[in-house]
Amino acid sequence: MPATRDWFARKSGPLIWLAVAMVILILAGRAMIIDLCVVPRWREIDALIVHARVQTSSSVNDHSEFADVDYRYVVDGMEFSGHCCNSTSWFDDEHAFVKENATGTSVPIYVDPRRPSESQLKSRLKASAVGEGSIVVLALLFVVAGIRMFRSPRPAKRGEG
Repeated sequence: MPATRDWFARKSGPLIWLAVAMVILILAGRAMIIDLCVVPRWREIDALIVHARVQTSSSVNDHSEFADVDYRYVVDGMEFSGHCCNSTSWFDDEHAFVKENATGTSVPIYVDPRRPSESQLKSRLKASAVGEGSIVVLALLFVVAGIRMFRSPRPAKRGEG
């Protein structure tokens, strides 16, 4: 039993590291697969941008800008509304994105045929896939580091063996 305890004591850090990296990898991978494979199979329709602006968030140590876009669309005679990008955005230039999706313009969106209230701006997909892809790559690097930590022997402490 002491050998098992000693093994777990040596491997608990790498195991936790590996578990966290795997969870991040699975979640980011799932989001990327949904954006790249599932959403484009949804029904493509036109939506009307009803509100588009760049929001600014400031604090003592941080200043960030993000796109805030609301749109409306009609599916089978029922009107729905959608929203894009108010929390974290992957766009390089928020102002260009808002200009491209200006209030009053018609833009393509994807709508889930089973749940028409679920929609996504078509122009957002590429940008979000880039961001999600970078998270997947980073998570993969963490997984590899976790495996290496798990497989490498822990150096003996002073006074041991």
